[in-house]
Amino acid sequence: MSGPANGLWSYVEHFLTWLDEASHTPGGEVTIKFLVELSLGGLGVLSFEVGRHIKHNWRKIVVNVKQHLSGWKLVLLWIDVDNTTAQRIANRLRKNLPYVHVQLLNAPHEILLYPLTPSVVEAVALISTDVTKLSSDDRIREEIEKNLEHYILNGGGLVAGHDLIYRRTRNTRLIRAFGIEKVKFDSNRTTPVRYEKTAIGANHPLSRRLPDTFSLDDGEVLLITWKNDAQVQVLFQEAGITGPQRGLVATREYEGGRLVWMNSADHGEELAKSIATPSDQYIDLLAASIQWVTQLKQLAPGAPLIGAHRGASAYGGENTLRAFQVAIDLEADFIECDIRRTQDGVLVLHHDAAVGENTANSLIIADKPFVELQSRATALKRPLATLEELLILAKGHIQLDLELKVTGYEEEIAAMLKQHEWPPDRFVVTSFLESALIRFKECYREAKCGLLIGESKWKWLKDWYPEARLRRTGADFVAAADRLVRFGFARRLSRKHYPVWVWTVNDTLRMSKLLRTPGVEGVISDFVYVAKQEQSKARRL
Repeated sequence: MSGPANGLWSYVEHFLTWLDEASHTPGGEVTIKFLVELSLGGLGVLSFEVGRHIKHNWRKIVVNVKQHLSGWKLVLLWIDVDNTTAQRIANRLRKNLPYVHVQLLNAPHEILLYPLTPSVVEAVALISTDVTKLSSDDRIREEIEKNLEHYILNGGGLVAGHDLIYRRTRNTRLIRAFGIEKVKFDSNRTTPVRYEKTAIGANHPLSRRLPDTFSLDDGEVLLITWKNDAQVQVLFQEAGITGPQRGLVATREYEGGRLVWMNSADHGEELAKSIATPSDQYIDLLAASIQWVTQLKQLAPGAPLIGAHRGASAYGGENTLRAFQVAIDLEADFIECDIRRTQDGVLVLHHDAAVGENTANSLIIADKPFVELQSRATALKRPLATLEELLILAKGHIQLDLELKVTGYEEEIAAMLKQHEWPPDRFVVTSFLESALIRFKECYREAKCGLLIGESKWKWLKDWYPEARLRRTGADFVAAADRLVRFGFARRLSRKHYPVWVWTVNDTLRMSKLLRTPGVEGVISDFVYVAKQEQSKARRL
């Protein structure tokens, strides 16, 4: 928001905060009780207990109104450590997950103040470093558990840390949801615990971008016996030790929801260093866990991704194998390219509809066979690359952004991606054509698709408010021309959970600004080397 709208929201927020704070004081409670009595015609029949009930519900109303007005999707985070450490971890997570609102809770019972539905709360992370109960009042603890269980069964995501599932916490519903049969105390560790990726973890979306091995000063490891029918997937285990009991990170898809348990960060005589510092590896693990349970559209944590526009086109001919290889060598995060189909059905990578330097001698790609087109392109010293060649070259090295330039070949592209075993979290498909995105989604439902906007300067108003088109196409994000990403555009769309990719950005100062703009997930540039340098600076902040 900006201008008058921002000022109005500021007044509303201050007013709601004042009411929230007033409800925490004895005088505020009496005032609320008096106002309710007055609204009922001064009957004066409300008891003190009713007044307390009104106070609690008033706080819930305040929280709900704040959330509704802000439009943020929430990640609720509670950590049973001191406030300074908890705030430090929350701030680090906000940097790694800038596209959701991480709300730090003072106590687990504050969960009850929020509308616990996946459409509002995308994940709950309860990081218990000690045998800390969700509440000392068994009635409240049971209510928290019931709400969390209902939330998970309806598609919510829960991340749990260490002792949350230890038997003395009495979280029986959560233990059942995690598929745990028995928990056993192992021993205190005086040396860091070595994490090693399992065979399952090597291909799991949560752990695929995490290192194969790393160490955390955890302090303790619990031994877990999983139920036989729980279908728990252990992604990391203690190095050199086999068997799921030594699992350090485990996931489970339970009914409609997703759960992650991290055997990390104990609180013995003192807080484990992995979370007290906190270590980069712990934050990356926690962020990746939240990202997986929320099923976020974001492709990677941290500063926005850098895309090589038509390959590293500033260092080689655009959409050529040489440009693609340079992009890989420069460690771009993904390659952006354009797909067209020849007369004889070959899927080639070329931006323009024709091959040739001028209109008179150019060959229309859709009207000519591949051999003839390749002969002309080779003569121009810019040989055509095929989609299949790119899939083979890039697999295991880099992600892809595949732009559909025309319609009618969506099913072929989806089939080729599946044939070459490209997982859906390693590529995205974009297009200016709504029908192409809709059709591709029908062919490959797990794939992420982005709506391209900003092709014409005369459609500025239509592009400035693309929400209806995004919903209509089922797009996961928007890829906008750089000139559109002004005046809170990215922030507005990110609040509606549509990350923004920006094309084509070649100015260094502009790159630097966009890489620090909330809501911007990807920056596409011809100058990959410069963009990667700016990305490194942004990630060091």
